[in-house]
This record gives sequence, C-alpha cells and structure tokens, in this order.
Amino acid sequence: MMLLRHRLEPLYWVFETDFRSVALDGTSFRDWEERYDEIIVAQWPGARVAGPGFFPAYAKFVLPDWTELLGFTEAPGKPLLGRGGKVDLQAMARDAAFHASCIDAARWEMSSPNGAWLALLHSEFPAAQRIPLGYEAV
Repeated sequence: MMLLRHRLEPLYWVFETDFRSVALDGTSFRDWEERYDEIIVAQWPGARVAGPGFFPAYAKFVLPDWTELLGFTEAPGKPLLGRGGKVDLQAMARDAAFHASCIDAARWEMSSPNGAWLALLHSEFPAAQRIPLGYEAV
C-alpha cells in the first residue's frame, strides 16, 4: 500500500524551524550534528533546504511551534526574500507540492494541489478535519 510518507520522501524541504534534540519517543537526533552537511543542501537567510529523504525521516524532531514545512518536487532555486532580507515562505508556499504548517503548537494544517496526496492524508488520518482550500494562480 502506498502511504503518504512514501510520496513525500522524494521532495526537497524548505523550513525555518529548529528541531528537538530528543524526540517525544526518546530517540536522539544525532544526525543533525553529525550529518548536517549531508542533510542540508542549502542555507538561506532565515531558512534551510533539505534534500529528499529528510521528511518524514526526521519529522518527529520538528519543533511544532509556528512551523512551516514546504515540500518541492525539484530543488528550489533562488529564494524569494521578504522583509528583513529573510526568505518569504508564504510566497514560496504557492509553488509547493506539499505545505505543512503548525499553528501555535496546537494543530497542523496541511495542503497540497495534489488531490491524491490529500486523499491519502485523509485515509491515513480519518479523524482529520477537511477544510476546502482553493488554489489560485497568482
């Protein structure tokens, strides 16, 4: 059975979050220190880019407080910069294949223009609330 995690593995991930050094299950995140140069393929002002395989492998270490994770099918090129010269993740989210956003460490919102991925998400998490979001060309 093809799970959503299998669809997300080949994506490149742009994020600005930090990570827990120990996951809630007690697993230590040693790779962050020991393999950082392998995991992170680019570093931009206020954001990092991780290569394929990063998410969901390291998802349990994501610090879930106002976190944005953007998944792209290809390595993102030059970042879009916003105020203060930091990466504008909201602008980049329009082109993301998958967007996961944690609101105040209380809930996750996930979106994708790929309806099949959202169907997988809802089949794997049937209690997840469906909120229809429209995608507009900008």
